[in-house]
Amino acid sequence: MFVLVLAACSKKAEEKVPTCAEVTDNMLKIMQAQYPGHGDMGAMGNRAQAIQQCEARNMPAAEKRCIAKAKSVEDLGACRRAMLPPDQKNERGSGAGSAK
Repeated sequence: MFVLVLAACSKKAEEKVPTCAEVTDNMLKIMQAQYPGHGDMGAMGNRAQAIQQCEARNMPAAEKRCIAKAKSVEDLGACRRAMLPPDQKNERGSGAGSAK
């Protein structure tokens, strides 16, 4: 029975979905490293606001995991592109909000 409990715990750890606070903290860390000296970069510098936006957006678990694991701005972009509908994945530019 002890083995079953351990197996169940390790499975839950694998499936953990990062909180919006964890996602936001990693995004802020990456952005501050990319743009040193720009400490409070508009909305990206406002942690509480960014967490609220994340929660309101109801981001998919896969995207949260991707962003929480990201190490660079390019990784963050890849997370966003991975969540786009198939017909938008091959478009150049930011994808979201671009004029056609």
